[in-house]
Amino acid sequence: MAKKKKSDGGGGAPGWIVTFADLATLLMSFFVLLLAFSEMDVVKYKAVSGSMKDALGVKRDSTEITMPDGDPSEIAQMNGSPDESEEKGKGTAAEAQLIKNNLAEEIAEKRITLDEGNPGKLLIRLPEKGVFPSGSDELDRSYVPVLEKVRDTLASVEGSIFVAGHTDDIPIENKRFRSNWDLSAARAVSVVHVLLDGGQLASNRVVAQGYAESRPLVENKDKESRAQNRRVDIILVAAKGGAAPAEEVDPAAAEPAESSESPSEQ
Repeated sequence: MAKKKKSDGGGGAPGWIVTFADLATLLMSFFVLLLAFSEMDVVKYKAVSGSMKDALGVKRDSTEITMPDGDPSEIAQMNGSPDESEEKGKGTAAEAQLIKNNLAEEIAEKRITLDEGNPGKLLIRLPEKGVFPSGSDELDRSYVPVLEKVRDTLASVEGSIFVAGHTDDIPIENKRFRSNWDLSAARAVSVVHVLLDGGQLASNRVVAQGYAESRPLVENKDKESRAQNRRVDIILVAAKGGAAPAEEVDPAAAEPAESSESPSEQ
């Protein structure tokens, strides 16, 4: 009678599986440690947490941090706190009305234009026509009384004052001006001298800037558009808590707004 072959025993897992399981466990522990040591984005966490609370019907706290629009690295705002731009807007609205009243005649004659622009900013625009001769930084004497009236008005309000000169895209090069940069800066300085004359305005409130043709209102394509781009802007920037020195205010805050006025070619 033939003998039966003995079976090899039960079918267990192969020997390599133990090593593989150990390796997987170590890898998982390693990544858990990396996650634990990583920096947590509090803003995103609060935003996700708030969304979950809404979905689950949980009542929110009154001081919940919300995710700001744009770059997540921006500082989160507290719900219910007043908007600083709205506060500045209210302040400049009153100042704008005062300036409108004081300069109503000059605005009606289009010797200046007034633009409230963004909250916290007020722009007084001087067109080149009637203010400067072509290619010159010498103020027309007939325009000085207008600037003196602007100076008296600015002395009665608070905020930093930026005087920005602008030109068109036609190059200039002579013994006095190497380029439009020189011309635009010189025109801004000429206006600043009138504003500071008499000592009514503190000099640390005023900054002169020259932008040449780098910030046109419209495309330089004909005489009318170039005339619109040749200008000097006086920008009043509201300072929180009073009239701060101009160097403490970001010059980018004084970005001029586009105007619909188009002065004629000189």
